[in-house]
Amino acid sequence: MPVYRGGNGLTQTISDQRLLVGDIIKLETGMKIPADCILIEGTDCACDESAMTGEPEQVEKASVNQENYMYNPNPFLLAKTLLVSG
Repeated sequence: MPVYRGGNGLTQTISDQRLLVGDIIKLETGMKIPADCILIEGTDCACDESAMTGEPEQVEKASVNQENYMYNPNPFLLAKTLLVSG
């Protein structure tokens, strides 16, 4: 899994078990989310959280920024859920 770690902007490929707090993970459509995360950048993101919540609908995700913070976006990505778009 590609991860940005440290201040040099270099990408490392590591296993899910070696993730650390502060790692920036590059996720792609169809990937299972390896750990609880916060979306910091993405376009048209949605997750299938039915395995965790039982809800059949996809949940839209959006990073928080100055333009949308008043609309209370949902930036939280839950471990073991599926990124279905974005």
